[in-house]
Amino acid sequence: TCALPILPTILREIHYLSQNPYDVSLPESAKELLRNTDSFELRVTSTRLETIVSKYNTIMRTITEFEKPLFERKLLKIDGLFESGLQQFTWKMKESGDFIEQAMALVCMDVFQNLDIVQTNCHETAEITISWSTGMLDVFTGREKEKSYSMEDLLNMQQQLTEEHESLVIPSGFRIHTLVQTSFDAVQISQASPAWQDYIDYIDAIVLDGLKQATLTSLKSMLNNLVQANMAEDDDTLMPILTIRLELIDNRVAFRPPLDQSTSVISVQELVQKWLDGYLARGKLVKMLGPKGTYQDYISADDEVKQLLHNIGRLVE
Repeated sequence: TCALPILPTILREIHYLSQNPYDVSLPESAKELLRNTDSFELRVTSTRLETIVSKYNTIMRTITEFEKPLFERKLLKIDGLFESGLQQFTWKMKESGDFIEQAMALVCMDVFQNLDIVQTNCHETAEITISWSTGMLDVFTGREKEKSYSMEDLLNMQQQLTEEHESLVIPSGFRIHTLVQTSFDAVQISQASPAWQDYIDYIDAIVLDGLKQATLTSLKSMLNNLVQANMAEDDDTLMPILTIRLELIDNRVAFRPPLDQSTSVISVQELVQKWLDGYLARGKLVKMLGPKGTYQDYISADDEVKQLLHNIGRLVE
């Protein structure tokens, strides 16, 4: 017996040895092998088997613990097919051609290609979510450090930044839903299956982390600016972000914007809360893939987020 990938090489060498200038006298078994073997067909068969092995090895090397259950049924089918190939077929049998066709279809055309679709979609989803926390997301990141702003300026700046961020996140959220649907079509399993539900939870976790990071970025930036504002009281080189004017109206001292919430004009505390609500609301820009509420619910309950909100609240009081 001989492993199929090296058999064409052996046959070629036998053929050369039987010709000039070697003229080696071949044993009868070797002559019969040359007469009864189509070397071209054998090379094609060998190449196809090598392709099957290469694709299968790539599948088993790259498939993750979250993806394997999606393809479990087909992977078991491949194992059964390979076992029958090892036990029942030889390279001389005509039935081997049917085995190779089945293996090519199942390994190369089905699992390999569809796993690539799932992995490519997952990678794109991760890249999309990373993009949500880049660039200028809030007035605290986008401000000029040497300048203090009026309430109106800050509101307008944040509104513009919010609209720009939403124009990035909302369409890309739809894109993620499309990618997930494409992956579902590729794996060809029931939507109610535990394997698919676990995979949805996995993708949901990626999306949630992207939205959470976008929220954390602004909360941390806001906290840093508030800390610097407190330091600015003792350091003339540090400029607070918000200009608060002290006015005398009808012999009464008033702050603009107000420092309490008893007037019709938006106060500093209300402005801060407006920003905080806006940062947390980023969790609603993308519809959750699974039926478990909204991403905002999870972001609001996150310990790191709650600690930042607490620290900001203490500085604003």
